[in-house]
Amino acid sequence: MPETSTNDSLKLANVQIDDLLTMGTDAPVDFDEHGGAPATPSSGKVRLYAKADGRLYLKDDAGTEVALDAATGGAVLKSLFNANTILAANSDDTPAALTVAEQRLVGRITGGNIDDLTVAQVLALLAPSLGRNAISGRFYAGGAFGCSRKGTGAFCLAADYLFGERLYSWGETWTSIGVQVKAADSDKGVKLGIYDTGTDGLPNNLIYAGSALDISSTGIKQNTSIAQTLSVGWHWLAVLSDSSSGELYASEASVTHTAPLGKTALSDLYASMWVYKASQAYASGLPDPFPSSPTFANSAEDGPYIVLEAA
Repeated sequence: MPETSTNDSLKLANVQIDDLLTMGTDAPVDFDEHGGAPATPSSGKVRLYAKADGRLYLKDDAGTEVALDAATGGAVLKSLFNANTILAANSDDTPAALTVAEQRLVGRITGGNIDDLTVAQVLALLAPSLGRNAISGRFYAGGAFGCSRKGTGAFCLAADYLFGERLYSWGETWTSIGVQVKAADSDKGVKLGIYDTGTDGLPNNLIYAGSALDISSTGIKQNTSIAQTLSVGWHWLAVLSDSSSGELYASEASVTHTAPLGKTALSDLYASMWVYKASQAYASGLPDPFPSSPTFANSAEDGPYIVLEAA
């Protein structure tokens, strides 16, 4: 029965309504705030109540409490949705509107929530299935598709010139980078590095810069323990030298190479595959970013034989 009645206000306590309750136009329903959740209702019933946080809750006969407003995850407002939006939940099971941007795929990567994945994330996800699965301790070379091998010819170094050679990575981690000196040059050296690729397809930001390697003697020269992980996609292996007479072994020409950037003539196919050069003072070290507008390196061989060792 009514507890109090004042003007248009009706307050009820301990009342069971067994039929439809109809409220008038613009008639609100006020709930007293509970300091905590009330007891579980009897079987076949649900309990509706407000708590001290000012939000409305519902508890079923199993004792499960659910918030009924968007702020606590019980509902997601229709206004948050459009034709490019889906409903998803994160690790704490809170539903939320997820807008899917153009050129994205919906998925979930290790340790993450459902999300619209970028192209780079999708490639990284697929890499173990599509890639070459680099074997630990084995060496892999640059070139069109990372399949070049050491040739018998020489790549002639040029003092204060930076050379970059393309490499495609499937997300591997590398432990060393090196070259093999064919003709030594006393008191001279090389510096090896790795660059990412810019939107123009040319070398861009410096990812790794190795310490100077002496080429006063022939043989293999390496920067070891580099622990460098490369993202999926094209990268550039680079060599900078202060030598004008030193030679590195060159990568061997292969018909598996495709035409270099901006080159379509058949005569270019066997000349310096994917190798670009730019003037750079050896004393200044590997620049970041790679010098703009590098030129195509026309030499008798594909390019310097630069190799990475897989972790």
